[in-house]
Amino acid sequence: MMAMRSLTCRTFAAVLALSMGSVSGQTDSEISDQIRAFKEGGEKGCYATGESLGHPPADVDKFCQCRVRAINEALSEQQWQEFGTSLARGAERSITAVVRRLLMRANEICGTAKS
Repeated sequence: MMAMRSLTCRTFAAVLALSMGSVSGQTDSEISDQIRAFKEGGEKGCYATGESLGHPPADVDKFCQCRVRAINEALSEQQWQEFGTSLARGAERSITAVVRRLLMRANEICGTAKS
């Protein structure tokens, strides 16, 4: 259980690190693209982690879909835009706090994967 959760956290951290390389002064469209890339990276990472741990595909799909839904619904549209702005500025503390909040919310709703 903890192995997949830990790897999922590391996946989000890797996506976070890539996102933080952005240049500030981005347009709303670029920020939206960055948010979309963050979400897609987290989803792909969830599936890759589940598969690498040898979980049955149906279990991985159910778990990852739950996490994606929980994360997408955890923030309002305005909060997602603020998060995107934090990504663009490279505001590590703000980003880390939001990612932690997103993962905690997903764990509350979906539980954690079995290892």
